[in-house]
Amino acid sequence: MLKLTISDANSWKRSIDAIAALIDEGTFEFSADGMALKAMDPSQIAMVDFEMPKKAFKAYEVGEKQSMGIDFSELSRVMRRAHPEDTITLELKGNKLEITYEGKTKRKFLIPLIDATAHPNKPKIEFDAIIKMPANDLKDVLADVELVSNYVVFEASEKELNISSESESGKAEVNLPKASVLELKVTTKARAMFPLEYLKNMTKNTDVSTVIEVRLKKDNPMKMEYVIGEGKVTYFLAPRIEHP
Repeated sequence: MLKLTISDANSWKRSIDAIAALIDEGTFEFSADGMALKAMDPSQIAMVDFEMPKKAFKAYEVGEKQSMGIDFSELSRVMRRAHPEDTITLELKGNKLEITYEGKTKRKFLIPLIDATAHPNKPKIEFDAIIKMPANDLKDVLADVELVSNYVVFEASEKELNISSESESGKAEVNLPKASVLELKVTTKARAMFPLEYLKNMTKNTDVSTVIEVRLKKDNPMKMEYVIGEGKVTYFLAPRIEHP
């Protein structure tokens, strides 16, 4: 048995879109504490780690630990039909997921489930830099550096965060002093290069109130996380190794 009721339609839609921004397929796991998902993107360079606690749901009926394989492009498409005032119910019906929207009208959709897969392990990294900043500030920086290259370099020191891009067409560089971000903690200087398109997808489902936390270590995957409603989405993104 699995039946979930969600009253915050907007946060749920944004959560699904945040997952679907990087992955095509994944497996939700349900326990007494809530739901979780960990999945790699098709290129195997990025990972999504999503958690939503039981308290986030208006009703949470899970008989025992269960797994549900989801085609996220399909689920995201159906979720776009939800209205902000709708109450959403998700119920397992055999090998399909029934999605019900109740607001001015009552609407139902059935989507087929796919084979569940094992969750990948999260990278174990002792990061050297932690940065917290408004999501809109980071998106604005990415729009600047996108003018020059498809890759962006993050470089954090005790005093500042430097984000830049460089190509044959020139260079773009944005300097953020410690006072201009919400938090900057650096034990060792950290520098790494990442694909810009992934960063844009990782941040596009944030809003004006979202605070993003970024963790860095030299030439290691980036960890980026933020809260959506009661849920939390975390991304790990592998770096592009720079050659001298």
